[in-house]
Amino acid sequence: MNMTVMPNVGALLIIIIMLALHPLAASAHSSCEDNLMRTLAVDLPVKRKKLRYWGEFQVSNVDYRAYRFAPEQVQELKVFIQNGLLVDGHGSLLNPHFMQNFVIDDQGFMYVFPMTRTEQGWLRHSSLVVPVVFAGTIGVRSGRVVMLTNVSGHYRFNGERLKKVAEALRRAGLSLAPESVMDFSRGFNYQAMFRSSTVSL
Repeated sequence: MNMTVMPNVGALLIIIIMLALHPLAASAHSSCEDNLMRTLAVDLPVKRKKLRYWGEFQVSNVDYRAYRFAPEQVQELKVFIQNGLLVDGHGSLLNPHFMQNFVIDDQGFMYVFPMTRTEQGWLRHSSLVVPVVFAGTIGVRSGRVVMLTNVSGHYRFNGERLKKVAEALRRAGLSLAPESVMDFSRGFNYQAMFRSSTVSL
C-alpha cells in the first residue's frame, strides 16, 4: 500500500516563526551596540592612566601586579542596555553582589567586572588594555544601576566627565536616578560608598 506522509503543519509553523524571530533578536542586540557606540563616544576624549601605573603588568610581586585580560575575555565583559537595565552579552540581567569596576572605551562600549585579585594580579580599570574615555565603579541590582561613580585611582575623571557619561547613558536608554550618580573626584573612601542608602546590594 502506497502511503503519503503528510507534514505536520503545526510543527512547520513553529519552525517558520523561530527562523523569523532569530534574526530579529540578533538585530535588536546589534542595534543596542550601535546605540551605545553613537551615544557614549560623543565628545569624550581618551585619557591615559597615571604615569605611576605604567609598569604595573610587569611587577614581580603579585600583590601589586595588574592582571591583563585576554582579548576574548574583554569581549565577554561587555554589557548592554535593555529596557532601561544592564544586561550581559547573553541578555541576562547583571546582578553582582558587590560594587564593580566599569570602563567605557573610545568606541562607546561599556565593560563591567569585579574589583578583586586573581593569582596573576589585581583586576583594575587598566586590565582591559583599551582606550579609556571613562572609568569608575558601579553598583547593579537585578540590572538596575543603583550607584555610578568616578572612583578610579588610575584615571581620576572629574565630576563634569561623570555628568556627561550619566547623561549619555540615559540617552542610550539606561534608567539612572540622579541620586545614584556620585562624584568622588574631590576625595573618596569606600566605607562611605557602601554606607550609602542608595547602594543596598
